[in-house]
Amino acid sequence: MGSSTTITKINLANDMKMMIDTFVGVSGDAVIEIPYNTSKFVLLFKESSILIFEKNDLEVKRIERKMILPENYKLIGFLEEKEKVCLEKKSKVIVLKECKETYSAPGISTSTVSTSIQAKFEQGFIEKENKVANELGIDPNYLLAVIYFETGGTFSPSQKNAAGSGATGLIQFMPNTAIALGTTTEELAKMSQVEQMDYVKKYFQTVGAGRLSSLSDVYMAVLYPKAIGESEDYVLFKSPTTAYKQNKGLDTDKDGQITKQEASSKVLASYNKIIEEKIS
Repeated sequence: MGSSTTITKINLANDMKMMIDTFVGVSGDAVIEIPYNTSKFVLLFKESSILIFEKNDLEVKRIERKMILPENYKLIGFLEEKEKVCLEKKSKVIVLKECKETYSAPGISTSTVSTSIQAKFEQGFIEKENKVANELGIDPNYLLAVIYFETGGTFSPSQKNAAGSGATGLIQFMPNTAIALGTTTEELAKMSQVEQMDYVKKYFQTVGAGRLSSLSDVYMAVLYPKAIGESEDYVLFKSPTTAYKQNKGLDTDKDGQITKQEASSKVLASYNKIIEEKIS
């Protein structure tokens, strides 16, 4: 591919330019605003590549940096209805290509899960869960533990939040979140486990799933995305805020604040339960 070639068959502005030097040594996410184009794209910076996700209306509060793309830099490659692409850095040119990355951890097999848990899986669910987790770069065991916890161990796609918040489904989609993902909580409740996993995938893509390497971070993606990558003593909610009151049950030491570790402790218990109940 010649350096003078700019392939514009992409779902981005034709004049999209990027300054590679801006990315050197930068970690985390950024919202890229393209001049004369209302689309926004979430970029997740990694060591050898950059993951890019189209930013829909769902607010991702942990994204703080905004950059207007300068001129004099070319984007080479193309995107045609791809859910995830990689941007490879080559000198002062960014090459856009489809990501081939998959998570290398072994998946979950129904033959290694206890019959009591296996009975809650619809046909094809665990295969779909493995597929989605691998495409997101998440340990399938972590994702399964979060679903277990969020549904109270039922794995029901119609599970409602007991506190009456309107949250529904495998990862307790809030009504506004469901709308931002192109559906409603009413529609989600009618879906099968397998069907709803497509929306689990969509949601995790909006929060930059590529850097969810720990169980607590996978859970933070659902509970409080701003805390992804933060230390375990990071404070999520403090009394007397509404958020604290809604999650008061997570304050294990009753000190008026909820840390990332406290919030994740019950998910860890779910993870351990799944592990413990595996058939040897």
